[in-house]
Amino acid sequence: MKVKKTTERDIVQAVDKCIDILFSFSPEQPELGITELSERLGLYKSTVYRLLKTLEYRGLVTKNEQNQKYRLGLRLFDLGNIVISQIELRSVALPLMRELSAKTRESVTLNIASNGERVCIEKVESVEDIRNFVQIGLHNPLYVGASGKVLLAYLPEEELEGVLGNLGDKDASGRPMERDKLLQDLEEIRRRGYAFTHGERNKESASISAPIFDHTGRLAAGIGVSGPYTRFTFERATLICQLTLDTAREISYRMGWKPLQSTVNIGK
Repeated sequence: MKVKKTTERDIVQAVDKCIDILFSFSPEQPELGITELSERLGLYKSTVYRLLKTLEYRGLVTKNEQNQKYRLGLRLFDLGNIVISQIELRSVALPLMRELSAKTRESVTLNIASNGERVCIEKVESVEDIRNFVQIGLHNPLYVGASGKVLLAYLPEEELEGVLGNLGDKDASGRPMERDKLLQDLEEIRRRGYAFTHGERNKESASISAPIFDHTGRLAAGIGVSGPYTRFTFERATLICQLTLDTAREISYRMGWKPLQSTVNIGK
């Protein structure tokens, strides 16, 4: 897919100026005043004041009342931690994903929930000629397929309700959406600790997915194994399921998850 190059016409000037302000701070100058920023950026003081107030309102900067200067806010720390956690997650998961793919000879994906959708952030493709192809960065509904449903099952209640509130009349395959049936599926996933589906997103595919948790016990991601449903016989699906659960547990352990302190279940 060809990526469109960003042009000046695409830039929102006010947002760009806010980013300039954030980038003005440094370890050498952790605090800056309105006058300093005005001179550095070539902006009117009144403009700098309004931009700082907007950034302060969103927690991106905070004001030091003693010297009337501004410093970076803790909200940036939170955002930075999200980036770091995803980098750590991928680096921890990838070697284990490769092992899982080698053992199952199927495609393995690492998925996260983002804005009510499932997003693939890492993959290891099967060596088989006939296999599932998954694109990194691809967005799919959370309520379709094992990889989405396992994330949906372990979302915080508020986020889950948000997704359920936006359900359409039909799923991705054109079948009528049944909220009660979906809730039953999610309850069963939480009870078993994994999701197994076939023919939901692609009628010729089957998928098994298990949740990954971080050191706080919160859902971090889901790991999924998928391939042609003809290869997912009962015996082989049982084996793949156990291998997927073992891999999900190991990634969770390496992310600091402590099962004895957690109320969640990764398989029984």
